[in-house]
Amino acid sequence: MPPYSPKLNPVERTWAHLKTPLANLTCHTNDQLHQLIHTRLKHISADPH
Repeated sequence: MPPYSPKLNPVERTWAHLKTPLANLTCHTNDQLHQLIHTRLKHISADPH
């Protein structure tokens, strides 16, 4: 296995699914950011494919 294999690393895929929808959003507080991340993680957990 190559030393860095993002396609084989489930954490890399998770980050991609998390970052893409949040990339262009603006949060004015840490609480807003936390809520957006929490909501997206719940969405990923509900539909892992």
